[in-house]
Amino acid sequence: MNETELFVTSGDGVKISIRHCRGGKKAAVVIAPGFFTGKDTRTYRRLEGDLKDVFDVVSMDFRGHGRSEGRYAYSAKEKEDLKAVIGYARDSGHKKIGVLGFSYGGAIAILEAAEYKDVDSLVCAGSPMASGEIEFKWWTWEGLKLGLWRWERGKGVRSGNPFLAKVRPLDVVASVSPIPILFIHGTGDPTVDVRHSRMLYEAAREPKAIKIFEKGSHAEEIYRRFPAEFIQTVKEWFGKTLEEGAVSVYN
Repeated sequence: MNETELFVTSGDGVKISIRHCRGGKKAAVVIAPGFFTGKDTRTYRRLEGDLKDVFDVVSMDFRGHGRSEGRYAYSAKEKEDLKAVIGYARDSGHKKIGVLGFSYGGAIAILEAAEYKDVDSLVCAGSPMASGEIEFKWWTWEGLKLGLWRWERGKGVRSGNPFLAKVRPLDVVASVSPIPILFIHGTGDPTVDVRHSRMLYEAAREPKAIKIFEKGSHAEEIYRRFPAEFIQTVKEWFGKTLEEGAVSVYN
């Protein structure tokens, strides 16, 4: 498995840092982290390792995170970052591409797929249906554990304007079809309540699925607490939707 660190440029001129773990697989999974975290944290490096035996992996930092340029726009502009990364993966020869998005990363993946239809499968873990609906119960015990006990080197954000106009994932998730979409959520999420994925699932069209982790927390924390079950869920979904015989929705 060869690793390449490079930059791609978004449609609005922002340089986006990516890492391509290339092993000659025909399908690639793009990992799209959530707010305040990025590809170089220990958790996402571990996630790469758990996926790259089956898929090539392209990890990214959204604008305002890690080595990427710019300032974070809280889903108002970031679909252009993801579009550039997907375009790179496609140009690198991958026949099928899935996106594994966490929290805001999953919300951005919905916005990107609904508009550009350039991927073959989505997994959205702990993703909000709308920015204005995020609960962020930081004062709860689960919220404090999430914030204080799970600090990792590589976290942080360079914030832009959080008040820019945004499209709500809930309003466009039906347009993702026929791209398959799997929603993953934890019942103990203190930041984005499980109702978000349930409502996104109800609004989405087939093909779709939902997986609820009892007592699971927020986004990548589900992977930390239930690594084997989380990875099995993701691999089975992408294995089914990105396998050799699956019909590509990309034209």
